[in-house]
Amino acid sequence: MMKWNGYRRAIISLFAGVCVLWSGYSQVAHANGQVKTDYVLSKIKYTNNGGRTVLKTNKNDELEVSISTKALKEGYYTSVLYMAGKSELRQGELIVVGLSAKKELAMNLNLIDKHGKALAFRDGEQILLRRKGSTKYQVTTVENGTFPVPKDFSGDILLPVDRVARGAELLRVNQLAFIFVEPEAVETQCTIERVQLLKKESTLAKYLQKNYQVRGAAQTKIPSNGEYEYEYAIYSGEVPLKDCKITIETEGEGVRLTEEGVVVISDSAQEQEMSIVFRLPDSSQIGYPVSILEPWYRNHPELEVAYAVPTVEEAAMYNHAAKSESMAEALEFALRILLVAGMVSYLVFYSRRIWRR
Repeated sequence: MMKWNGYRRAIISLFAGVCVLWSGYSQVAHANGQVKTDYVLSKIKYTNNGGRTVLKTNKNDELEVSISTKALKEGYYTSVLYMAGKSELRQGELIVVGLSAKKELAMNLNLIDKHGKALAFRDGEQILLRRKGSTKYQVTTVENGTFPVPKDFSGDILLPVDRVARGAELLRVNQLAFIFVEPEAVETQCTIERVQLLKKESTLAKYLQKNYQVRGAAQTKIPSNGEYEYEYAIYSGEVPLKDCKITIETEGEGVRLTEEGVVVISDSAQEQEMSIVFRLPDSSQIGYPVSILEPWYRNHPELEVAYAVPTVEEAAMYNHAAKSESMAEALEFALRILLVAGMVSYLVFYSRRIWRR
């Protein structure tokens, strides 16, 4: 009996120890002082302008979101998930949304003050995504009021407060709202795993305070003949970063990268999606998605589109003819000016003669 009591006490102690360790592990981020606010997902409510939205909390306290626009007429429909509650957001802080989705999403973030005024990420601004277990950040750009989250995504959406605060040092927010926009006749599901506000002293917030921006065409065209060149660069604020390596991730032919970091697309390329990847000095990576699009006439084989490359002699003759035509136009313009000046002089002279009489 005494032996059994000893075993029982050992089992209870072991169980209690595991509970303490688990509790300590789950609070590591808070213990390090990186998380300023951990939003309670069960308090999220919704409103929409059509369709059907269903929210459900699963056993992991994650929020499962289902949006349906079936049986609706053609158009776009908005669903808003919002959390009421006063909070203060400051420059340098970072909103992190842990999210998983099978289909592509179009969304945005709204910060709403007590007067109902909403601040959102504007067109052209870049949001960073990071998949679970990856050190690579993927750029997604706001367009037509939303930024795309790619299909089969599972990871973090990183939303710097700086880029929505419009220079304000402090934002007093009454609601935090996520906007989802879907076309008609679709069903979309996603899971929101966490929504956190990180302090500006946190490692991730400090990283994004460098305000990385990728500049270059998000859509490129396949040439009818020859090659097109596209230049890409990454900036920290307004300063271009030189000490980073550029690579491209693509599955198709007809796309290459020069030693100078210029992307070259030839007429043998096919329509596809590729990614320009910048490896930064700290070994982190930022990927910039680029669409390679076919010329419009490739989809219209009934049209006969002919192209001819002139020879050197033909080009020289064309340039000579263009120069001659330009000189003739200049001479004609000068003669017209002289004619007008002569007529004006005659009228002045004739008027004076009449006046003297």
